[in-house]
Formats: sequence, structure tokens, C-alpha cells
Amino acid sequence: MKYLLIVTVASVFTLFTAGCSKEMATSAEQSSQSFTLSPADNQTGVSTSSSVVLSLDKKIDPGTVRTNFHVISESSFDDPQMPGHSMMNHMTMMSAMDDESVMEYMDSVHSLSGTFSWNSDSTVCTFDPDSMFAAGTQYMIHFDQPMVNMMEEEMGPMNGMMGTNGSAYRTGMAFQFTTK
Repeated sequence: MKYLLIVTVASVFTLFTAGCSKEMATSAEQSSQSFTLSPADNQTGVSTSSSVVLSLDKKIDPGTVRTNFHVISESSFDDPQMPGHSMMNHMTMMSAMDDESVMEYMDSVHSLSGTFSWNSDSTVCTFDPDSMFAAGTQYMIHFDQPMVNMMEEEMGPMNGMMGTNGSAYRTGMAFQFTTK
């Protein structure tokens, strides 16, 4: 059984280029016809009690989301056990996305625990972390490659369409937000 995540090219362009805009970076959501993520990419001032909400026009496969959706705190990248830790002072949280071993480690060891819930038709997924987000902290929302593959089944290859924020990498897609 295939579950498709439908995202139009225009929606992806709007979502990822809008992350660079100061007006959009402070909005509560970035929205398109097919895809909404809240908090939005590069949003600042996010409440420490926020949920992360992914909304789509088509059904979401809960199992794929549950295993391939991660929220990681910037402080986790200071882990001395992380592969390549000695190089982290030369990397940003987003540039770490280019290293598969780093992201596999971060997803398996530092992904925030929490509860996933869906609406009745599985088009809206809400992730509620088990504890509040830390104040004044940057977080990464990471969609691992199987989730991106669902998108590509409908859209075709996404590399080169993402810009530099909310980007696609070999290890999936990433978005950032910062708490107040």
C-alpha cells in the first residue's frame, strides 16, 4: 500500500523561500495549498509549550511519520559521542545534515520523545513533546529520507528546488525554529 505526501512545486518553493523572509519568519505558520508546518521554518519567538503540526491535503502514513519525524535541540549537537564531534565547531546545525552518520546518531539518540496524534483522516499530524521546549533554544525538525521519498513519489526529485532554508539533504529535509 502506498501513501503519498502531495506537495506542489509551487508549495515547496513558497515554503522554503518564505523561510528567508523576515515577515514569514515571524508568522505562526507557513502555509500552502498542500503543506503546512507549524512552527514555520526559521520562526523565532515560538512558545516553549508549542506543538509541532504537519498538515497535508492527503493522508499521512502514521508509521512513516512516527519513525522518520524528529525534533532535535541545538544543545544536542554538543554531544562528545556524536560522530565527527571534533568538527562541530566548524559546522552549523543545518550543515550537519550533510553527514549521514551524524544525522542517524542525532535521530536515534537525541530526537525528542513525545506523542504523535492524527486527525480522523490522517491528514494532520500533531507532535507534542513529553516536556516543554527549552527557552531561547534553536530546534531542528528533521524529516528523514523515507518521508521525503513519499514526497518524491508524487513530485519527482526535489534536490535543487529547496533553496538554503528548509532544505533537502542526502539525509532528508530540515526546518528550524527558535523558542522565546
